[in-house]
Amino acid sequence: MFVDVLVAPGDAVEAGQVIAEVESTKSVAEIYAPFEGTVAAVNGDLSDAPETVNSDPYEDGWFLAIEPLDP
Repeated sequence: MFVDVLVAPGDAVEAGQVIAEVESTKSVAEIYAPFEGTVAAVNGDLSDAPETVNSDPYEDGWFLAIEPLDP
C-alpha cells in the first residue's frame, strides 16, 4: 500500500478536488476534498506507515485536516 497526500499545509482546496491517492496492488483510489477550505495539517506518518489507514482509521490513520472556508 502507498499513500500520497497531494496538498500541503496552507494550501487552499476546493470541494471535489483530488487531495490524496491511495495505491494498492490492484488499484489506485483518489481521495476528494469534502468541502472548500485551507489545509491545516497533513499526516506525514502515512508515508512510512500507510497501513495505518486500515488498521487505525479513526485515530492515527487520518490523511489531513481542512479548516473550512465557511463553517
